Amino acid sequence: MAEQKHVRQEDVCEYFLFPLVPDDVREADVEEYLEKEQELYLAYLGDLLVDYIWQIEPFNLRVVKDSSAGTVPPHLYGRTHYGDNVDDEWFIVHMLYKLTDNFPNLIAKIYDADGEFLLIEAANAIPKWLNPDTSENRIFITGGNLHIVRLPHTPAERRALPTGTPTVEIAVNCIRQHGDMTLASPQVQSAILRRTASFPQKAEQSTHRVHCYVPAAVAAVLKHSPGLVAPAVQAFCHRDPVDMKACRIMQHFRPGTRVLAEVKFTKCLYAQLMKQKFHPERKSDWTLPPPKSSKHKSYDLGMKLAYGFEILCAQCASNKAGREVNAGSAQRPVSGVRWQRFLAALQQKGYFRGELEGSKLYTQLLENAKRYFNKTINTDDSFYDEPGRQILDILNTVDINIEEMRKEGNQLPPEDDDSWLDLTPEQLDDMLCKVAGIEDPQEKKDAFDFSQVSESMKTFVDKVSSHEGAEFPGDDEGDVQFEANGFIESMTKMFEFDDPESSNSSDMDEYGSDVGSDEEMPAKGKKADKKMAEYMTAMDRELAKTTVGKSFEKDPVAISNGKASTTSKPTMAEMEDDDDIDNLDDDDFKPVNVDMTVVKNLLQSYAEQQGLAGPASNILETMGVKVPNQPPKK
Repeated sequence: MAEQKHVRQEDVCEYFLFPLVPDDVREADVEEYLEKEQELYLAYLGDLLVDYIWQIEPFNLRVVKDSSAGTVPPHLYGRTHYGDNVDDEWFIVHMLYKLTDNFPNLIAKIYDADGEFLLIEAANAIPKWLNPDTSENRIFITGGNLHIVRLPHTPAERRALPTGTPTVEIAVNCIRQHGDMTLASPQVQSAILRRTASFPQKAEQSTHRVHCYVPAAVAAVLKHSPGLVAPAVQAFCHRDPVDMKACRIMQHFRPGTRVLAEVKFTKCLYAQLMKQKFHPERKSDWTLPPPKSSKHKSYDLGMKLAYGFEILCAQCASNKAGREVNAGSAQRPVSGVRWQRFLAALQQKGYFRGELEGSKLYTQLLENAKRYFNKTINTDDSFYDEPGRQILDILNTVDINIEEMRKEGNQLPPEDDDSWLDLTPEQLDDMLCKVAGIEDPQEKKDAFDFSQVSESMKTFVDKVSSHEGAEFPGDDEGDVQFEANGFIESMTKMFEFDDPESSNSSDMDEYGSDVGSDEEMPAKGKKADKKMAEYMTAMDRELAKTTVGKSFEKDPVAISNGKASTTSKPTMAEMEDDDDIDNLDDDDFKPVNVDMTVVKNLLQSYAEQQGLAGPASNILETMGVKVPNQPPKK
């Protein structure tokens, strides 16, 4: 947003919720009104958010009453660092669509380091006038749809739509008053819906449950707060020598207390941890089964998690001070008006699934709700966001019964299959086609054929053109008249190279007919051929000193007995005159693959266009070759 003037960070999305503040709400009561809206929105999304594992930072909202220079109305602001898991960002988009669809007059906005990334997703369908320079403060979400505050084109539109770069307040009011004029086209809506339609099911499908041998303390922490697996994985994957030095003692998570526990990851976190190559020090107590053992993966993952948790605890300024300050803070009293409003909204939403109060599932859901409330709403203590301190708080409040945990480890359900880690080329093609919106297998097969390029180029070369221009395949505008005999005779004369014996006479009349004797032509032709062969030989020797030949694609040559196969071809000079020019015995000669060279050069030129119009795409389209991501020629 233009009013904030701050540098956008990589892998971070920022979002804004603009509720309609009623006119009867006094200025002094706006903040309280926004707090109620905040609780209402978070409670509505509670069943989606409570158990979701975020890569780095969770979805969050805070009240912003005062804006810069009054150009931004009072709103709720959130910021999430999604790191390597871009699904977190699109999950937030899904929630914004869901919120605005359920709450009338709520308008939302989201962007990241790339700017209006929703427009990037719908790049093939947005209006031509829309670009990074003209889209500022013009892209919003309301009513479960994307709205674009477009530029006015008529006097009547100028009275309703803003010109130039509007302020957020003007744009929001414009959408509320003229929503029918700002609603994006169905093509834009469907492009974004393709990316968000898989949620919230995708959130569950992206989880991966696996068995890990972890220290009992790690199992207790994850049972209390499953989401802490994310910062533990991040800490291990981004460890440095200082972190590893703190792990030599393993003060909190000792390997001798290991138990088998089920750990829930996201697929992104699981892949990150699995692909980390790590070997513990020989002097350490971390012993692993042989790599071929069926238990090796469980022990290896558990060891990496334990290191991650130990690093998080060590990163706290003082573990002892952390315990004293935060003792019991994991069970901070959750009460007051805000909690009661939040709890009532959860009950109205059906969060407790009809469970009786006091039941085991009800108690578990209530504890999850309290923890979520403390993390997203009741965040007065700034240090509480540190995962290391949260871990220490839990260790000071939970009972760790190793024997009981080992019994539970013998009754775990089967872990999830991780064959999805190995992606085949066919699966990758299907994924790319799905992202590109290609669903028909035949359309995918025929989307682009490399052979079309070489075949179309051959057809073009075989075409005979005139001084009026080249004929491309498919052109039917008349036939070019061409006299082959006259052309050949003219070329023969051109290559006679100033023959002094014939300089005073002409062998062709004005119509190109031969007026010389039949005996003179063979001698002249042989002289011209010899001269041409000399030129070709000189050119071969000159080019041999350069790297020009490396730019051509070569056909593979079968090697037999240390010599090239008989498919090798002589140089141009050798073909011109075998008597006067020495044969060059080039065992490494490989014929040029003309088709592959043409395709390679054209596609390299096309890639340099970076999606814009250019000579390569113009040539290919003119010859009837379907180029990917290019609009059809009109």
